[in-house]
Amino acid sequence: MTQHTVRTGRREERAAQIRADLLAAAERLLAEKGVERTTITDITSEAGVGFGTFYNYFSSKGEVYQELVRNGLDLLAERIDDRCGRTGDHRERLRIAAEEVADFAVQRSDLFHLLFTTNSDVHSAVKTGVEGLTRCLEGCLRDGFDAGAYQSVAPSLAVRAMIGIFAFVLRPLAGDRGNREAVTASLIRLIQGAVIGAPAR
Repeated sequence: MTQHTVRTGRREERAAQIRADLLAAAERLLAEKGVERTTITDITSEAGVGFGTFYNYFSSKGEVYQELVRNGLDLLAERIDDRCGRTGDHRERLRIAAEEVADFAVQRSDLFHLLFTTNSDVHSAVKTGVEGLTRCLEGCLRDGFDAGAYQSVAPSLAVRAMIGIFAFVLRPLAGDRGNREAVTASLIRLIQGAVIGAPAR
């Protein structure tokens, strides 16, 4: 390995770390100040970098929040897909989806609330992220629909209904760790009842 390769590798690692620090700072400030009241200066100060450094990684504050939303929803979809891939139990797959979305709403509540913003820049990222989550859920539940384990409705319609239930139930309760277990249990019953059409066991 040449010295040039080592230096290049270190620069890339440093750049990746700065980008991650800016994103983490933006998410922390989202919790404290909200999207509109947070400035680029706030983000760079929180991340411990110079103001001009910001523009080496992002073109605007809106782009930072777009990436936060995309990354958050992509990670949520990956977690659901990974857990669903480890079980063939159709009821359990519904439980997994409800648990993961509830955990996302509680653990990253400010990012969850960002999904409902009217900010047009962020909204486009939300749309893309929700489309990815929809594809993930359709993939996880396809076997159950094919096997007749779920109600006889179009899978895409069922998944859109699930996402609507997630948003409606969790939005006012996001971040409320004290009620996490009760809310998650209720959400699981709602989803299982809606998709399977029978009371949860």
